[in-house]
Amino acid sequence: MLDELKESFSDVETVCADFEEEFSLNQEFDFVVIYNSIPHFENLDQVFENACNNLKHGGTFAIMHARSRQQLKEHHERIGHVSSFEPIPSDSRLLDLSRKVGFEIVFIEDDDYFCYIGQRRNQSR
Repeated sequence: MLDELKESFSDVETVCADFEEEFSLNQEFDFVVIYNSIPHFENLDQVFENACNNLKHGGTFAIMHARSRQQLKEHHERIGHVSSFEPIPSDSRLLDLSRKVGFEIVFIEDDDYFCYIGQRRNQSR
């Protein structure tokens, strides 16, 4: 997916890393984006921690999926996939994770698609 992103946006700096393992980069970013992959993450605490730790103060963390929670549930039923956790976390879970690491909620939408946007507070946790 990074190759496709770079093909369309050659000037965008990207990093490929395992977001469920703790890591730190040599620089902080303006944006961290997870697109169509949140259902594959089990360790959301670490995902949010990594996003926060690698964002500039005031930076944006976005979780987006082309399907809404309901559409994803229906898709999983059609293909026979059973998950042991919520593929797209509930709003309350996202709020808890956000508060824990210091994101202010900017936006959550779950109609035709899913979108969560949090912004790292300008002050330290």
